[in-house]
Amino acid sequence: MTKFNNGSLEVKLVVGGVIIAILAAGCSLMGAPTPVASTELPTLSASQTPSMTPESLPPTATDSPEPLILSPLDPATVAFDFIALRCEAQWSNSGEHLSCPGDLNDVASGYVGLEIDPMLEGNFTVSAEALLTIPANNSNSYGGIFGRFPAFTVQHGDSLRAVLACQQDEEPCDVSFDVMYFDSTGEFHEFPGSGPPPYDVDDTSGGNHIILDLPLDALADQTVEFLLGVRDEGDATGGRALWIRPYIWRDPDYVPPTSTPESKIPGVISGWVDMAAAPPYMKDPMINPQGIPVVVMFFNQDDYTWWWFHTTATHPNYQMTVPPGDYLVVAYGRGVGDVPYVTAGYTGMNPSCGQALALVNVPPNGFVEGIVIADWNWNCGGTAYRPPKPDEVPLP
Repeated sequence: MTKFNNGSLEVKLVVGGVIIAILAAGCSLMGAPTPVASTELPTLSASQTPSMTPESLPPTATDSPEPLILSPLDPATVAFDFIALRCEAQWSNSGEHLSCPGDLNDVASGYVGLEIDPMLEGNFTVSAEALLTIPANNSNSYGGIFGRFPAFTVQHGDSLRAVLACQQDEEPCDVSFDVMYFDSTGEFHEFPGSGPPPYDVDDTSGGNHIILDLPLDALADQTVEFLLGVRDEGDATGGRALWIRPYIWRDPDYVPPTSTPESKIPGVISGWVDMAAAPPYMKDPMINPQGIPVVVMFFNQDDYTWWWFHTTATHPNYQMTVPPGDYLVVAYGRGVGDVPYVTAGYTGMNPSCGQALALVNVPPNGFVEGIVIADWNWNCGGTAYRPPKPDEVPLP
């Protein structure tokens, strides 16, 4: 929420119901009227507790008493144009529907319309299009003006950008701006979390404005309907609030991450090496009563890639994340003499000696447990095939 009071200027920025005040001259605050709830729009108040769970979305506010000069806008960066869609929005004062464009000769219930090159407080013109929004200023209980815009799907990196200001007018301008939204189920939300610390504006000659840059990452991949709101905070006869060049900025070069096809999601193989049938020297009770460490290898039979894992002397268990596929699972331990290493394989049997290796199928996102490597060829003089250990894989 951003609040302007010309003459004695006060700026408030509200995100998620947390108010950030910027005071430029002494004046007393006037209470903001609370809009009356209807079936179309919720009752909105600064103290409302948001029901949303994403992380906070703090805006970036920049104050400046200097005349406002906007750089040219790159059309490729405009993902959502609030100006172009102004009359596709549903406008209300929280009690009555409002037409778009409205009638400047009848603004008691509120007004919305397009302003070209508006003049701001301080008597200078901005070369841009703006939404002129005038909150309801009649004597009934209706308050504010709210525009609910068509649905939009937010992307990572998007941000809502606008310049918030008051139009030059004889009447004092004392209004607050707010950005809210409805989710895909129609539930209303304010942006959660606290905003930045106060930004001081020391200029009582008018012309102040807030540059809003509101990150939308917490809404990424959600389809929402943004709700722009303005409430009158002071004299009900004033309040000509401008949303200058409001749009959602998007990086035109952004490439969204591609999701991993379900068939490619890795799986897990886990089990242990049974050292009971290992060669005696590998389990010397005086040295390593639980067996010496080994390297466990996983040979993919679909593309002939492989992975390896070192066990420890006290924990012969293993677990390895691998791509989906069929695997041979083999353990390699240190040999003796001119034998560089000895092998044990998973054969699907235990006890087992000299048997052929069994294939272990790892499905996408699967978890294959209890794969016990127990067949030590060396013990029974077996000659069953075991893949040779790649030279680059070290023995522990």
